[in-house]
Amino acid sequence: MVWEQQGFVEQIISIGERASSGFDSIYNSIEVVLPILCKCKASAGRQRAVLALLRNNIQQYNIIQQLWKNNKLLLAQGLRDLYIENPSLIDDIINSIKTEKSGKVLTQMKPTSFALDIACLLVKKDGFNLDKWLIEQRKLRGNIFGKEIIQFIKDKHLLVKTVAPYKIDNSVIEQLLATATSCGYDKESIETKKQCCSKTDQQQNISNKANEMFGDYFAGKFSVEQFVEEIQKAKMSVEQIDNDLFVLLIKTLFDEFKRIKDFPKVETAIQFGKLYGEIILKGILKNCALIHLLRVILWAVREPLKSNFFYCGIHALKQFSSRLSEWPTYCVLLKDNKNIETHDAVLYKTIYDNANNKFSNIINLLQKLFINIKLPSLLDSKNVSIIKNIVSSTENIEGLNREQLKQEIEKVFDLLKPQANHKKVLTEISLFIIALLNENNQQECIRFVQEMESTTEHLFSFTIESINIFLKLREYDKHSASLFESLGSLLGLLTIGMNKPLRSIHLRPKILLTDQLTKENYDVMLEFIIHFLMASSNSTVFTPNNPWIQPLLQFVCETSLSPELCLHHESSNKLLNKLHISPEQYLIVHPIRIAEEEALNKLIKFAKDRSHGDESILNEYIEKRQPIPEKKLKQLLLCEKSLSFINLLSEHPLPVIPDYLICPSLPTLQWTMIITYSLDFSLQDISKTTNVSLNTIITTVTQLVQKDFAMETNLQKITEASNRVFDIAQKLLQYTCRSCLESKLWKYLCPFVSFSMKQKNIIRPIEQMKEIVMTNLQPIIEMTVGIKLDELRKNAKRQLEQFIISITSERQEGMKNKESFVAKGFEYLNDAPKLPEELQIANGGVTNYQMEMYGIGVKKEIKNHLDDKLIELLKETLAFDVIEKFVQLLSPEMTERSIHKLITKCIETQNKDYCYRSSQIIGFIINSHKSEQNIYSNILTQIFNEIIKSFEKNYKEQEFHSHIYLVLLEMIIEVLVEKTKDSIDSVLLIQKILKVLQTLHPNQYPKFTCQWIELFSHRNVLYELSKPSEMKNQSLIVYFDLFMKYLQFIQPLLLNKSTTNKQLISATFICILVIRECFPTFVHLFALPFVSVIPYTVLSLRLPILTVVSHDDNYAEHFEPILKTIPTDYQSILDQKNPKSILKLIHKLPSVSIVVFLFTSNSLNILKEMITDSTNNQRIELVNGIVDLMRLQTTTTEMMKQFLAHLIELNDQSLNEIILRILVERSFGEYRQVGALNSLTNLTQKYPQLIELAKRKSSVVAEKLLELC
Repeated sequence: MVWEQQGFVEQIISIGERASSGFDSIYNSIEVVLPILCKCKASAGRQRAVLALLRNNIQQYNIIQQLWKNNKLLLAQGLRDLYIENPSLIDDIINSIKTEKSGKVLTQMKPTSFALDIACLLVKKDGFNLDKWLIEQRKLRGNIFGKEIIQFIKDKHLLVKTVAPYKIDNSVIEQLLATATSCGYDKESIETKKQCCSKTDQQQNISNKANEMFGDYFAGKFSVEQFVEEIQKAKMSVEQIDNDLFVLLIKTLFDEFKRIKDFPKVETAIQFGKLYGEIILKGILKNCALIHLLRVILWAVREPLKSNFFYCGIHALKQFSSRLSEWPTYCVLLKDNKNIETHDAVLYKTIYDNANNKFSNIINLLQKLFINIKLPSLLDSKNVSIIKNIVSSTENIEGLNREQLKQEIEKVFDLLKPQANHKKVLTEISLFIIALLNENNQQECIRFVQEMESTTEHLFSFTIESINIFLKLREYDKHSASLFESLGSLLGLLTIGMNKPLRSIHLRPKILLTDQLTKENYDVMLEFIIHFLMASSNSTVFTPNNPWIQPLLQFVCETSLSPELCLHHESSNKLLNKLHISPEQYLIVHPIRIAEEEALNKLIKFAKDRSHGDESILNEYIEKRQPIPEKKLKQLLLCEKSLSFINLLSEHPLPVIPDYLICPSLPTLQWTMIITYSLDFSLQDISKTTNVSLNTIITTVTQLVQKDFAMETNLQKITEASNRVFDIAQKLLQYTCRSCLESKLWKYLCPFVSFSMKQKNIIRPIEQMKEIVMTNLQPIIEMTVGIKLDELRKNAKRQLEQFIISITSERQEGMKNKESFVAKGFEYLNDAPKLPEELQIANGGVTNYQMEMYGIGVKKEIKNHLDDKLIELLKETLAFDVIEKFVQLLSPEMTERSIHKLITKCIETQNKDYCYRSSQIIGFIINSHKSEQNIYSNILTQIFNEIIKSFEKNYKEQEFHSHIYLVLLEMIIEVLVEKTKDSIDSVLLIQKILKVLQTLHPNQYPKFTCQWIELFSHRNVLYELSKPSEMKNQSLIVYFDLFMKYLQFIQPLLLNKSTTNKQLISATFICILVIRECFPTFVHLFALPFVSVIPYTVLSLRLPILTVVSHDDNYAEHFEPILKTIPTDYQSILDQKNPKSILKLIHKLPSVSIVVFLFTSNSLNILKEMITDSTNNQRIELVNGIVDLMRLQTTTTEMMKQFLAHLIELNDQSLNEIILRILVERSFGEYRQVGALNSLTNLTQKYPQLIELAKRKSSVVAEKLLELC
């Protein structure tokens, strides 16, 4: 199960179906992979994976035989599938499980041609009892077995490629035909026997004519075109004699291929090659026969350059080169053949271009994509043809037009007639491909999908999955790089371009420039990011100051300034010019952090390495398979570094060099030098990292000792403690050394390992080779780590001695008065109560336990000192143990004052680093007071109030910097979401935030609104709210009130479709989806009040609320919450139940509130009268209110359905159209009201005029209604 969850089976399938020799090294591990597949659960995917593995390993007899006993069915099916794919492997199939097992199992399987082939070959091998088997099969399969026998014999006779290519003896044919006769196929048996067993004069004439034709062709009397034309005529003739001539000519051509190597003249081989090529060019052969001939030619061109086979194959390729574009996968197999390039550069260019055809790459991508998204059945040959036609119809269209595109799609569908349920997905796939082929069309494709589906969910999932597929590639050619960059643009348009926050997707673009960066792909990743930003910048919500965008733009700015990355200057400068950004100025305002700086340095290093070449100095020896001279190798190894640890390394013997590394160019002596020098270089490379690690450890050790022994004067005790703490901490140092050393060592060894793999023809993934090599080298790695640790220990010993020396004079002075001594900086310990003796580790030693005991007793005089000390700590990187020490001493009163000072300092300095450090300090404050009631809410409320006061005071100033307030507010949100424990506190605090936020300057408000809505729907808060508790009712009321206020706030914005408002709607939609997932009871309870404040035109927000199902209350209706929202003055009008007066309330009071009131007061007759006398706009409002109550199949829904039936019987066409349209809107789509759908079904069955009305408005809707009926 674990293997399946990790995509193991799909990976084997994809490798097996790739038909590429460059990444098939997994086949070398059949002894590992096949047993794992046998343990996976049965599925079509597993069966395809077994076939993929057997395809190149059928001769691994031992493995298959070992697994046969317990996995008989799985392996038999795999062997059968292999036969269907390539019948010529039948010998290997039998040998893989031995003849006895073949006779018992394989001869009982379908298809019958497979069983017959096995049986006939077993007769030749070991005297298989054919008569007995035929009798058994006739009983088992019935009379149809006779027909299958005759077809099998004909296929054998005509050399059909669905059967194995060996001849059956006449005696066996007679046995088979006797069985066919007993099944009732007398005439067919006699005719077949004449064709296969008797050589008539007519057949002799055919043979003579074929010999004559071949003689004339090789004598030069026929051109190759004329000869193939005669073959074509024989094939198309209605005469049997001509058809037999065609079969004999093709059969002869296949048979003669084996003898090409024996021809004395190479010209004869060339003539055969031209003949094969012309037959393929003119389309004489189809299906299996064509595939067989193409494989024969592929095999021929892989032979040595001057051989007959090669000349035959290369001239065949030349002859049908114009058809190579039809088989891009075939060209991929040919592309790696350097002999073709050497012999004919023009032909090779044709092959190379077709192999790298962008559309073919997309089709290959789709094949992998559809396996990932579980839709492989859609990608059959017919649907691929449909996709190709749609895509090709847009190639010559300048400026893609949606209407024109729609017409072209309909034309293709009318012509090729796909299944109705496939049309939507095929359209989306085609638009996805069009978007990848031309980035200029991407926006139009997205709009088209939105119009068609009202959602881009599938397009988005296609994009994300495709990016993940590309990220698995180790190297990118021109076309794959272009496709990957197009995906970057598409991702930008589908995320920021559609106002979706980047944090909501499963892929973070920043990772591509950090975790995913390699020497082979850095340029592609960089261009992907540039394309992503270029497309994203078209959005009105794009801002260079977005914290998700900043790291990406920092990389682009550095790229434009770095001479090593000059190849990307044009694209990066184009983006920066579009955004009106100066790279130098942007990097000053947004300095690069340490993590991004490391990734950037790695990027520049990769660029430098590539510009220096790839060990080209050694290539001449590698190509000629000659030993690399020691002098030359040493020169290469020492060209950039000198040796520093060689003497220490030489004292220890190297392990035995494994055989798989020793090759002609790199024998044992050379490998010894490579490994020794690489270890030396690695030790030098890790020096900086290990020293930093050591310094951090020493700092930690001395701080711990200083704190715990602040009142101790015994230097011997302090020295012992320092050494003891360091002994514990150095384990981390050892781990750091080993991991860094292994990483650096592999960097030096990798190119040489690649040379050995190339010369030894080792086909394994480089990661697998890394694991094998590094495991073998573990003893020498441990020894090398020991050398480094010895050096670090000596350094640590010196530092610890210096630490003791630095405190010696102070402690010796303190010995004069031991009782009152306190080390400088720890004077506050004088006020600490004494610990019990059993807990005291030193005189005045400090622990967290002690901090809690005396924290309340700190004198008031120390308060200012602590506050000021916290402010001073903002100036540099925080030492967390020091922060913790001070924070634990703060009383609630001191906490309030400290927070005030921290926030004030951040705003005064306008420094983001201060903001981030302040948030860390405040986090410590919250944790230290977590046991106090309401402290969490109080502290965050206090922070928020401090920020708002300053904001309201300063935002009108000329030098007002709004980004500081944004950072501080985001800090509150992050702390609130990630660290919340009490849902009530969280809800109350959000309520305060939203209330104060609405009083801010209106220009600043949109910057923060969406972030609070994301916060509001955070799963942590929702899950806490949904749990039973004493405070649940109170929290629900607060939460309901807060959400209602927000919906009321955005209500006018929902009618104005500006870009900013679309962003708010999108955030609200995400919020609703999360709430209905995490807390469905809440949504079900308050659904009607929520939809009452959302306009009926915004169905995308209403339907997810109305369609939620709660499992807690058994679908009970809840009308009380919405009735309570009706204002008192409107309530009095409703109580009068005057239809005209109530009609005036429409557009003032939500229609669903009116309907609920009349329904609960048994006054539906008044509602009917209102609808009869109302205008169309009023009717739309009221009918929407009625349908709002048809959520599920309940009594209320049934009553509303009957009410609508009475309205339909009025025969008011305008009213009926309104009812039909609203019911249809609620019944179809991703979120549908079950009650509305069932009611629509019943009403259309009862009132056929509704279908007639639909036909006049929309044929699509009418079809759906007919399906319902």
